Amino acid sequence: MEKLRLQKYLSQTGVASRRRAEELIEAGSVTVNGRPAGLGMSVDPDRDIVAVDGVRVQPREGFRYIMLYKPRGYVTTLSDEKGRRCIADLIADIPGRVYPIGRLDRDSEGLLLLTDDGELANQLMHPRYHIPKVYRATIRPDFTEENALQMLQGIELDGEKCQPVPTRVLTKEPNRAVVEMVLHEGKNRQIRRMCEQLGLEVARLRRTSIGPIRLGMLAPGKWRELEKSELSALRRDIAKAISRAESGQSPEPYIWPDAEPVDEKDEAPVREKRPAREFGDKKPYSGERKSYGDKKPYSGERKSFGDKKPYSGERRSYGDKKSYSGERKSYGDKKPYSGERKSYGDKKPYSGERKSYGDKKPYSGERRSYGDRKPYSGERKSYGDRKPYSGERRFSASHAPRKPRGDE
Repeated sequence: MEKLRLQKYLSQTGVASRRRAEELIEAGSVTVNGRPAGLGMSVDPDRDIVAVDGVRVQPREGFRYIMLYKPRGYVTTLSDEKGRRCIADLIADIPGRVYPIGRLDRDSEGLLLLTDDGELANQLMHPRYHIPKVYRATIRPDFTEENALQMLQGIELDGEKCQPVPTRVLTKEPNRAVVEMVLHEGKNRQIRRMCEQLGLEVARLRRTSIGPIRLGMLAPGKWRELEKSELSALRRDIAKAISRAESGQSPEPYIWPDAEPVDEKDEAPVREKRPAREFGDKKPYSGERKSYGDKKPYSGERKSFGDKKPYSGERRSYGDKKSYSGERKSYGDKKPYSGERKSYGDKKPYSGERKSYGDKKPYSGERRSYGDRKPYSGERKSYGDRKPYSGERRFSASHAPRKPRGDE
C-alpha cells in the first residue's frame, strides 16, 4: 500500500480531523513504530505501527457516508465554544466519528454530507472541480429577469468576481419569489451577500442537492446512510469533474432536473431569525395579553375566577350566595316540612291500622302470619296433613281414593 501523510492517515481512520491530528502530532501524543512522530511524516498502514497516547490505530475496513437534513438554528460544527446548538447533537447515535463536508450557516438549512473518507471530502470541497450545489431561496420583494442576468454574469464579492450562478424561478407571489440557484464554489454566505448587493432579502435558504445527491423527503434533523447507487453516482461525477479540470476544460453546463413541487407552507419566509428560546428564558408578551402568571385581571365586568366579585343580583356564585328565603331552601339548612309528611328520620309511625313493618301487630282475624296461624280445619288441609283425593285420578297406586272437593 502506498504511503500516506500521517495526519491524513489519522483522519481517514477516524481518530481526529486533519487539523486536530496536527495538534496531536505537535503535542507528542502520536508515535510511529514506538518513536515520536513529526509533522510531514508519511506512514505505510500495512507496515508501520501508529499509536495515539499509547493506543494503536487500526486501519479502517470501510468508510461511512451520511446525509443529514440540517435544520435552522444549528451551526455546522461538532462542538461550539459559545454553547450554541451544533450538528453533533443530531448525529450522536452514529457509530464512529464522521465530519461534515463543507458548511451551512446557522440561518440556512438543508442537505449536509458527512463522512470519515478524507479523500472524497477534499474532492467535493475543492473549488477546482466545480461540483454543483443547488439551493432553493425565498427572496423578497421580487426576483426579476434583470436579477437573473446579473447572477449569470457574475457578481463581485470582496474584490473578486464570482462564478456565474444559473437561476430559475419556481413560483412568484406578491412581495416574494421562490428561486433555485446553482453554486460551483463555496464562498462564505455567498447567496445572501450576492442578493444584498442586488437589494434583495433572502427570507429562507435551503440546500436541496450536492451533485447527484438530492435531499428528497428526508425530515429536518434526521439522517441516513447513502445508498450504493448514490455513492457510485457521486464518485462518477467527481471523476468526470477531475478529468475536465486536469485537461483545462470548463465545467459542464448544469442541466436542471425536474423541479420538486413547492410547498407554500414549507417555503414561507421565517420571521424569527434566531431559534426559539427555552421556556424558562422567554419574556412575557408586552401587549395586553401576558403570560399566565404575570397577567393582570381584566378590569371589565368579567374578571378572573379567583378575583371576581360575586354577582349582586338574585343569582350569585355557588360559594358566596345566600340561601333562598322562600319556602324552598338549600338542602343542608332547610327545616323539615311541618305538615303530615316529615323527613324520613324524624317522622312518627303512622297511627292508623297499617303500621311500620317492625312495629305492627299480627292480624287478629282468621288469616294470621305464616308462623303463627293454625292449619285450615276444612276438607283441604296443608299438604303434609291432607288425605289423598278419592276421585278417579290418583297420584300413585298406593294412595287411597280422594273425596271430591267441596266449597273450599
